[in-house]
Amino acid sequence: MKQGIKIYLPLAVNELKRHLAYKGAFYLWIFISLFSSFISYFLWMAVYGSSDKTALGGLSQNEMVVYIFMVYVILADGFEEIEAIEPIDILRRSGVEVQTVSIMDTLEVKGAHSIKVTADISINNIDIDKMDMLFLPGGEGYQLLDASNEVHALINHAVAYGKYIAAICAAPSILGHKGLLEGKKAVCFPGFEEQLTGAEILNSAVVTDGN
Repeated sequence: MKQGIKIYLPLAVNELKRHLAYKGAFYLWIFISLFSSFISYFLWMAVYGSSDKTALGGLSQNEMVVYIFMVYVILADGFEEIEAIEPIDILRRSGVEVQTVSIMDTLEVKGAHSIKVTADISINNIDIDKMDMLFLPGGEGYQLLDASNEVHALINHAVAYGKYIAAICAAPSILGHKGLLEGKKAVCFPGFEEQLTGAEILNSAVVTDGN
């Protein structure tokens, strides 16, 4: 009996380790999916959920049916696929005009899990006058977004003209580095809190504060 325990106990431990690793990956997938869904809901509410005419370019909620709301989703190599594609899918199903924008040298952008996406336009071809919302996905690509002068110019324009800005996962740190979250409620991927300079960090899946 003792010999049997010696033989099978290591096997049981290894099975337990594999099981826990699988559960960890599964729970991480669930967290990312829920977080992306909340962001998608926030984006949808920003477009259709407000009755404030000034917040929606002087149009009431009833008048929004004839207003083309433009969202630019900025992509860089290493972007988290689920954080970009799922919101794009939901917004387009809702009738919102969405254009994916590459900051790379080509329109092809490679996600964090090697999924390649062909963007609609390059960042140099954005019609900034049509921009109603700027959306920054997370993933490792947030560092390239933060290093892009063109991305910072778009953020500056959005702030100056009262346009909406949405950021997910690590991307809120870009806004924090610019001092745009001072006194604002915010949330980010765990571990990036210190980069949200001056923000009130909430333990929520999604947070809205102003535009």
